[in-house]
Amino acid sequence: MKKEFFFTCLLWLSSATLVSACNDSLPEFTPVKQKYIGFNSNLLLAQFVPFNQNKITATNASILLRRYNPKNRGFRAGFGLSLDGNNSDQVLFLSIESDRRKSLSTKWLYFQGFGAQLNIRSPGFNRFRSASFEDEYFFGIGWHFGVEYKINPIFSLSVESSLRLGFDLDNGGPSFKIDPPINIMAHFNLSN
Repeated sequence: MKKEFFFTCLLWLSSATLVSACNDSLPEFTPVKQKYIGFNSNLLLAQFVPFNQNKITATNASILLRRYNPKNRGFRAGFGLSLDGNNSDQVLFLSIESDRRKSLSTKWLYFQGFGAQLNIRSPGFNRFRSASFEDEYFFGIGWHFGVEYKINPIFSLSVESSLRLGFDLDNGGPSFKIDPPINIMAHFNLSN
C-alpha cells in the first residue's frame, strides 16, 4: 500500500512539473483581433450549486459573440431565445453593443459598453384563460458594465449588469430597466 501511494505521488508531482514547464516555455501570443463566444452558464451551474435557484430566462443574452481590436475596443452581439410549451414565458432577446475592456490585473478585466436591445416577451401557452396577459415589446438603448475573470488564455467567466432606457412598443410609454448581475457567462477565446 505504501509503494502504491508513493508511486502515485511521484507520478502526480512529475506530471505537474512537466505541465508547469510547458506553460512557462510557451510564448505569449496576442492576435491582432480577438474573438470570443460566450454562453449563459446558470442552467449548468444550478445542477451543482444548490443556492443558484433563480429562474433562467432569456431576458439577457444566452449566446454572446464578442470581437476586439488590439486596443481592447470592439463590439458584441447577444441572442437569447426561450421557447417552452409550459407555463413559462416565451422570450426573444437581441442586442448589438459597443464594448471595451480594461485590465485590472493579470486575471481580472473590467468591461463596459453602450448599445441597443430588443426584448419580446409573450406569456406561456397554458396560462389561465380568465386572466389577461399581453405580449411585451421593449426596444431600448443602454449601458452595460461588468467584470471578467480569465481562468486561462482560452476560458473566462464574467458577470454584468445593465441600465436600459427605452420604449414599451405596445403602449408607447417610456420604460427603464435595470438588469442585475445574476447571469454567469462562460466565454471561450476563438482567436488562439
